Amino acid sequence: MHPIYSVFANDNPWNLLLPEIAMVVLALFLLMYDLFLKGEKNRSGTIAILGQLIILILLAFGFGKQESGVHFGGLLKATNISEFGRF
Repeated sequence: MHPIYSVFANDNPWNLLLPEIAMVVLALFLLMYDLFLKGEKNRSGTIAILGQLIILILLAFGFGKQESGVHFGGLLKATNISEFGRF
């Protein structure tokens, strides 16, 4: 790995992106569910709502809590307003 990439990867708080990563994992799970496990009863809507509620509850308890400041080379600015916007 090029040294600049390892510095970028190590200097950023990746836990800030956990809620977004969880939503992507949920979306990929739903795509795979609809593709492979579609049966007589399609429960993808229920799974989507429950998954989003779980992520919302985890956010309320501090999952992916933002640290104030600018991260990822200016791509992410953590403030109180951005924290509220994630809900």
